[in-house]
Amino acid sequence: MRRSGLKNNPVTGIKGFLFLMAWLACLIARGQTSLLHTVSIRQDSFTCDFQILISEQAKAHLKKGLCYFWFRNGQLESSIEGYTGSLLHGKFEKFDPEGRLAEKGRFDLGLKDGDWTRWDKAGIIGTTERWKKGYIKYRKTIDKDTVITELFRNNLLQGKKTIRVDDKIISAQKYREGKLLPEKKSLFVKRVKKLFKNKKRGEKKKKGKNDPLPVTKDEHSD
Repeated sequence: MRRSGLKNNPVTGIKGFLFLMAWLACLIARGQTSLLHTVSIRQDSFTCDFQILISEQAKAHLKKGLCYFWFRNGQLESSIEGYTGSLLHGKFEKFDPEGRLAEKGRFDLGLKDGDWTRWDKAGIIGTTERWKKGYIKYRKTIDKDTVITELFRNNLLQGKKTIRVDDKIISAQKYREGKLLPEKKSLFVKRVKKLFKNKKRGEKKKKGKNDPLPVTKDEHSD
């Protein structure tokens, strides 16, 4: 006789397991979002929409030299290595008096994180940045036909800083730990200059050999 039932059905067991995992994921997600509170304020003629952590248990382990952003008494605040309000955590949007988007990004426990963008009054992108939990990695500044790109490490300029005008590089400077390195002439430039120097020396020697001998008075005495 063929037995019927759900206990020995492997398909049913897999479905039940997946349902349980999905249910647990929903519970975890609800627990995370319950710690966040969305705030909208007007500050310095701008309107800011952002999220803050409202749980007393959600505290940041302060890192040396990093700037933390927090909210207290209806004001956005920032300070180095400290905070006394609710940390910004999640999305951040800033609008100008005309309602146009001026700045957008995300925070992670009070620290800038991910991609950040700022727009000018005409609604054109002026600055894009890449952050990783309080550390800036990259910045691109656009002003009409001029584009400046910068690389960072430990919040200090590190690597090349280039300036382009009409898509042509007019300046390329190298930095190390925030300090500008002296310019080094490329090997190609050195070789070209050396070649021209040697050529000029050769022309001078050749010219000296072909010059007529000076005429003395004795030769014309006859």
